[in-house]
Amino acid sequence: MGQEIKATGITGGGLMTKYKWLLIFLAILAGSLLAWWLFKPAPVDPIVEEMMFEIEALEQRVNRIDQKVRKEVESIRATVKQEISSLTRDDVADALNAELSEFRRLDISPGGVVNF
Repeated sequence: MGQEIKATGITGGGLMTKYKWLLIFLAILAGSLLAWWLFKPAPVDPIVEEMMFEIEALEQRVNRIDQKVRKEVESIRATVKQEISSLTRDDVADALNAELSEFRRLDISPGGVVNF
């Protein structure tokens, strides 16, 4: 009889081990679901989503304008550089003299304010 009890105990122990692992698995699952429920991100307000979309659209628009302005600046610089390189020394001197004479005609007060 002692041997039968021992054999039943081994079989029952195997069954208890399965339930123990099942309980551990269920406890981990329940803990993870609880943690997810406590720390899940709050739903985003539709107004905030709309504002985020508008901000992205404005950012793209600003980037397009920035690229356009940079291209225009490059073309203006190239044009000015070409015009300057085509001037002779006498033309440069004449342009500087004209600018100086225009500057001398301005009435500048001691405070640095220009009166036209």
